[in-house]
Amino acid sequence: MLLAIGLTLVAAASRGVAAGLLGTEAPYLMFIAAVLISAVVGDRPAGALAAVLSGLIANWSFVGGSYLELRGSHLWDLVLFLLISSVIVLVSGTMNAALRREARLADELAVVSREHQHRVRNVLTIAQALAQQTARYAQTVAEFEQKLLDRLQALARAQDLLLQTHGQPTPLPPLIDNILAPYDIATRVDATDATDATAATPDVRVDASVAVALALLLNELATNATKYGSLSVPRGRLHLAWSRVPHAATLTWKELQGPPVTPPRRAGFGSRLFRAGFAQASGALKLDYEPDGLKCRLTFACL
Repeated sequence: MLLAIGLTLVAAASRGVAAGLLGTEAPYLMFIAAVLISAVVGDRPAGALAAVLSGLIANWSFVGGSYLELRGSHLWDLVLFLLISSVIVLVSGTMNAALRREARLADELAVVSREHQHRVRNVLTIAQALAQQTARYAQTVAEFEQKLLDRLQALARAQDLLLQTHGQPTPLPPLIDNILAPYDIATRVDATDATDATAATPDVRVDASVAVALALLLNELATNATKYGSLSVPRGRLHLAWSRVPHAATLTWKELQGPPVTPPRRAGFGSRLFRAGFAQASGALKLDYEPDGLKCRLTFACL
């Protein structure tokens, strides 16, 4: 507003200097520039103020002398000036809005680009770690190829789900369904969600880092269950349950009616993966090798 007032006064002074040359002709000429600059720099309110002040000052000083001349052609000159000023203000406002929108979109695109680069680097880092860990534990080239392919496919399915949620926190049930779908064990899985004190059906959502680590670990559990655990025998079943408290969730993986299991002699890929992937999410892992199958209890941060 101060800019509009200042520019209007400058225009009035300039028109006053040219008064000896122009007389009463083109009284509003100098003021068009004041309206245009005010509208471009100060947006529509400043342009409108400059138009009104310019019309009054020009009519008072350079048409009527010391009074407003609102009769005949002088009135129509003022109306024409105000109409031209209105067009200038509207067009300038539209252009300013478009420029602000373009700037905002450019900022959003820059943020998306940085996020995309960050995700690509993360995926490549995870893929490299998967290859190294798989090579460490594989006994043959064929085993290495098969295990690495399974793990990369699990990683890809997790990334697909993250893309579907557009970077928002990922719901836990679709994540579990997405990872377990290739194993075709839906009819043998008893999946329930436990209740807690805050909700009848707890809504468990996890961020991207937890979702990827959880997807890889579920893939390991499903692979072991179909090869060595309860899902390797016709009568075997799998029970899944999850619950939540504020900012944390617990997922229980319990294999039932399977062959006897014994604790491994050394930490496997799954436990190493969980400790590496969930270290920043305040996660915890508890494995119980019960007589009829493995029981895995996972605790991790959620939203």
